[in-house]
Amino acid sequence: MNFITKLMRYEKIVNVPNSGTIMTNMVPAAILLAKHREIGIFNFTNPGTFTHNEVMELTKKYIRPSLTWTNFSLEEQRQVLKAPRTNAKLDASKLVNTLAGHGYAVLNAQDALVEAFTIMKAKGYQ
Repeated sequence: MNFITKLMRYEKIVNVPNSGTIMTNMVPAAILLAKHREIGIFNFTNPGTFTHNEVMELTKKYIRPSLTWTNFSLEEQRQVLKAPRTNAKLDASKLVNTLAGHGYAVLNAQDALVEAFTIMKAKGYQ
């Protein structure tokens, strides 16, 4: 199960910005880092953020037009969770700059999501 299919199962979601790693854009990045023997600590995430609502809107647009959901607050979410969750925006500039030096462009989170959903739609994902 990936993040998108997980979100689709929920009736209620919170709408807060988070960093995310969009694999269709980042797997080639990982291979390139390994090929060039880049080492160190990287925030392996697409730059920028996206919200759960933005992911759900893209899911509705590209995959499942009938998808519905409602939002609830962070406080309401805390009441139903077994463990606390974090919401964070990570700095991906080191990763972006390192990969740019090897001729690879890391897409921002918004563009990477659209690319991923376009691929999913083309493959008939539902």
